[in-house]
Amino acid sequence: MDWTGAILTLLLFILATMFLLKKGSSWNNNSRNLPPGPRTIPILGNLYMMDLKKPLKTMIEWSKEYGPIFRIKLGFQEMVVLTGYETVVEALVNQGDVFAERAFVPFFEDVAKGFGLVFAHGENWKVMRRFVLSTLRMYGMGKRIIEDKITEECSMLIKTIETYAGKPFDITTILTAAVSNIIASIVLGKRYEYKDNQFQRLLKKNSENFRLSGSPAILLYNMFPKLWFLLLTPTLMIKNQSEIHDFMQTILMEYSQDLDENDQRNLIESFLVRQREENKNTKNDGYFRNENLIGLVDDLFGAGTETMANTLCWAIILMMKYPEIQSKYFHFIDFQ
Repeated sequence: MDWTGAILTLLLFILATMFLLKKGSSWNNNSRNLPPGPRTIPILGNLYMMDLKKPLKTMIEWSKEYGPIFRIKLGFQEMVVLTGYETVVEALVNQGDVFAERAFVPFFEDVAKGFGLVFAHGENWKVMRRFVLSTLRMYGMGKRIIEDKITEECSMLIKTIETYAGKPFDITTILTAAVSNIIASIVLGKRYEYKDNQFQRLLKKNSENFRLSGSPAILLYNMFPKLWFLLLTPTLMIKNQSEIHDFMQTILMEYSQDLDENDQRNLIESFLVRQREENKNTKNDGYFRNENLIGLVDDLFGAGTETMANTLCWAIILMMKYPEIQSKYFHFIDFQ
């Protein structure tokens, strides 16, 4: 038996372990400018303490022990966590400019590639944000015209609900479609029938990605991005995103062919007009590129549809549980 080789291997293992422990100890003890937090171990950080299925539960427990501001380390990813209403308002509202930049999240960086609005950075984010805010206002956001579009879509939703004639059904699908149609009226200048197969497929892909984005697999991807090939969820999300982008690209081609610069009817056409203006004034690729347009449309549908649809679903569930509150809101709406 080659004892020399075995002893050398053991010594290397001990030295490597001591090095990692020293690095971990150094991170724990020399964080003078960081808030307190749970003790970490090398490589895993605080991952071994985290409930991957319910990370929020673990965060709440840590906030009770370390206060409303604490630091954690998940894998190689170091972060500071803010909890509580006052703390979040102080950071995101009172000091909003300081916290305006989006953190680097490996998976979403790989998918969005810095385009669009939600995961954009720097000057690109500023330009896209200004464009989106001004364009949404131009097409009715915050004005009476958007109320008319919502009322019109509500009428279609009610008619669809009435077709079930009192029989039980899952309202999630048509409610999601209704919310998405309101966004579509501004972004695309059109609405889709609730049973449109392609429309339903896109909503399903979007909903699936929204749900998977908070899964343990994506959490692990963000902590150890080089191990992506071991995870199935990121691959599925990228496939879904590719299908959504293909659909957006088809729509983009249709609007490009029929574009009338003097008759802009929706966000896409306004973007394409700005794109033409930019191309005339610069030789290099500017901000109004097709990648940004696809990213913007994807962000508006993705973020706007799921959040509002889920909020409405919960509102309906709660009003079913508390009929006295339902009656109160019914009378409030009826007398408006």
